[in-house]
Amino acid sequence: MAEPLDRGDSAPTATATFDNWQARAEGAPGYFSKLRIPDDTLAKVVGCKNHHLRAEGRQLTHIEASIPGQTDGIFGITVHAKGHDGAYKSASNQVDHHLSASGDNDASADRYHAVLSCGSSGTIPIHIETIPLDKATATAVRWSDVTDPESVKADISRVDIKKEDGSTQTIATFPVDSAMGRLYKLNANNKSFSKGVKLTEFPTDTGSHMAVSDASHAEERAASLAEALSDTGAFNSLDIHLHAPGYERPGPVNVKLQFRRNNGDPIEPIGTQVQDADGKLTDKGNVKLPEGIHANVLSLVDGPATGVEASETPGADEE
Repeated sequence: MAEPLDRGDSAPTATATFDNWQARAEGAPGYFSKLRIPDDTLAKVVGCKNHHLRAEGRQLTHIEASIPGQTDGIFGITVHAKGHDGAYKSASNQVDHHLSASGDNDASADRYHAVLSCGSSGTIPIHIETIPLDKATATAVRWSDVTDPESVKADISRVDIKKEDGSTQTIATFPVDSAMGRLYKLNANNKSFSKGVKLTEFPTDTGSHMAVSDASHAEERAASLAEALSDTGAFNSLDIHLHAPGYERPGPVNVKLQFRRNNGDPIEPIGTQVQDADGKLTDKGNVKLPEGIHANVLSLVDGPATGVEASETPGADEE
């Protein structure tokens, strides 16, 4: 069976080692160590596609951290999300005071998302912007190769053609295997999408290309696709910092991390098979996807597909 979109794990775990300790630049004496988890790495740990980390009902809601084994000291932990624009923002609204470096309770001591010591655990609620499940699934299956939505426009070439009456017609061409080619193939029979433009496929030295008889039509559709694929709330990594107050640099510290989705409640798998107690396999591979596309395509579901293979039958979106 094809690679699953989402195994449905609601509480997968991993262990991270913090050993690259850096001295604090300012404030009370102490050290910190950072773990950066790219979104694709986190998705592999969780067992889903990147987009399903934020899909409604499947989103990452908590991280539970604990320090197993024998480790001295008290540690603070913080979690931040790094956006594709490089901006950092806190991934949690929870705040916990830490003991000051002197060991006294101090209201002005550093604040962390959770405080840990050997044998203890802390649960950090994660607050990230969610997206509709339909959009997450359609993006993961159909458009995961479009890492930059604005790049779809770059595949378009404008070509001026001199007509017999002396007028000029400007057409658009782009590779068939590009996002734009996929867009037009999905809508080959969708009259509300094509609006009378003529499509022609022709071979070139670099592979098959498609020509659209009106360049402005292709440019407008590219803008609609870019808008539909844009996701301002996406993050490309979670950065977890472990903080140690005091003057002594810590040694390696192992932290067990449980990534809890949907508050730990069960999640239905997508694009996989589930085995019950009697050994019977139930196919969870039916992924519903939009068959056509327009500006709202990623929130529409009106066409079935098997496994994670998209149905290529065009013409469903006639709204």
